[in-house]
Amino acid sequence: MRIEAPPSMVQLATEALMRMLLSGRLRPGDRVVENQLTQELGVSRPPLREAMRVLEQQGLITQLPRRGAFVTQLTLHDIYEIVTLRRELERMAVDLGVPVREPARLQRCHAALDRHGACARAGDWLGCWSTPSSSTAR
Repeated sequence: MRIEAPPSMVQLATEALMRMLLSGRLRPGDRVVENQLTQELGVSRPPLREAMRVLEQQGLITQLPRRGAFVTQLTLHDIYEIVTLRRELERMAVDLGVPVREPARLQRCHAALDRHGACARAGDWLGCWSTPSSSTAR
């Protein structure tokens, strides 16, 4: 058994910001105010800024010089690209994954599906995004 390192303040801040985005607490176009978030989350500025950089790299936050950070707004074209890409990825996943002949692999797929269903029912959208190694199908 291997002992894993605890999450860093950057990871915790990133997850907290992601929860705020996924819950709708931070909405597209909203300004992301550092002073307010440092007090609310109980973290200092450096880990919060790093967390915001992570979300900026993922396209979820936009940094504008001398204006601050804002939650990225999606255009109709962005949504079209996301839906089109997702449809093709899902089609490819089915083509590659069916039929699954290895019982262990199928069991991992069922476990991941069950976990995602439970997260969705509980409204834990961040849990649906995270992928623990125990449920990763290979």
